[in-house]
Amino acid sequence: MPFCPKCGKEVTDEMNVCPYCGNPLKVMPYQRPVPAQGVTYGTKNSGLAAVLSLILPGLGQMYAGQIGRGLLFLFIGIPLTAIIALFFFWLILPLFLPLAFWIWNIFDAYNVSNEYNRRLAQSGSPPW
Repeated sequence: MPFCPKCGKEVTDEMNVCPYCGNPLKVMPYQRPVPAQGVTYGTKNSGLAAVLSLILPGLGQMYAGQIGRGLLFLFIGIPLTAIIALFFFWLILPLFLPLAFWIWNIFDAYNVSNEYNRRLAQSGSPPW
C-alpha cells in the first residue's frame, strides 16, 4: 500500500485525495467548469421586451441592449411609415404600413432579446 507524500499516512491506490490531509494523490486532468443551465445573471426577459415595444416602438430593442436600433425604430421608422401612409392615403395598402411596422417591431424586440440571451449563455459575457 502507498503512503501520502504530505502526511505519511497509509492510503489505497484507488484514492485520488488523501482522506487525512486533503493532499491530491493523483494528477487530475483540467476540466472546464460547465455553465449552469437556467437563468443566468444579466439575461433579458423576452416577454418584457415585446411589451415595451408594444408601448413604444424601439423601447424593447433598447431594453435588450440595441440602443441604436431602438432609436432608429423610434425616430425614423415611425415617422417614415406615418409619412408614407399620409402621402398615399388614397391607397388602402399604405394605411396598414404603420400597423405592420408596429407588429414587426414587437416581433423584432422579442427576437433581439432571445439572441442576447443565447449569446450570453454561450460566451458568459454580454454580446453587445
